[in-house]
Amino acid sequence: MINEKLSLTCDLLLSHQQLACCQSYSGIPHHGKNMLIYNNKETQQKPLQLTGHHNEISAMTFGKRNNPVFLCSASSDYIILWDIEACQKRTEEGKPAVGIVIGTLLGNVVHLSFCFSDERVAACSGATLYVLSPKRQEIICTLKSHLGPLTSAEFCPWNASILVSTSEDRTFKVWDLTTEAIFYQSFVLSGSPLLSVLFLEKEQHLVTGSTDGQ
Repeated sequence: MINEKLSLTCDLLLSHQQLACCQSYSGIPHHGKNMLIYNNKETQQKPLQLTGHHNEISAMTFGKRNNPVFLCSASSDYIILWDIEACQKRTEEGKPAVGIVIGTLLGNVVHLSFCFSDERVAACSGATLYVLSPKRQEIICTLKSHLGPLTSAEFCPWNASILVSTSEDRTFKVWDLTTEAIFYQSFVLSGSPLLSVLFLEKEQHLVTGSTDGQ
């Protein structure tokens, strides 16, 4: 049985754009450059508005930890890290919510993901995969090998040194972050671009999905 808890209406068409959702919050772009963050548990609460990007939001994701809850958002100007509870508190005090810029001018970022400790963020821009440090606000490494634009990248839940990326070149690649080298690369899996990657932690399996629905 699936019950609807929250329904959101966005002011833009968001086909294939990464939106943010976690156990406690959901987030959508607002007027292109801003974001509205809704509380999933207190659905009547006024959404938190976050402003800071100068260009349109292209990707957003929540961190894996429950305390604190981090949000990462991207546009062509900045990648910004937000502490949601701290932003909510500042708003209640009549102060503007503020985030920390952890990346600048990295291009059209289409996908963001946190590692399971929230100490690293992967950002997909064109055919380049950036791994960023939220704490030091710097690029840890830059990974290039795909022949087409990246579509997603996810950290392995049972091995913190493994990152898997998918691409419009119809392959996925497994990266070893300790050596910044490719640990494994697939053959062409589909006639359509690969769109997403999912880890099944219990079985230690990897699932990819393509734009033709496979």
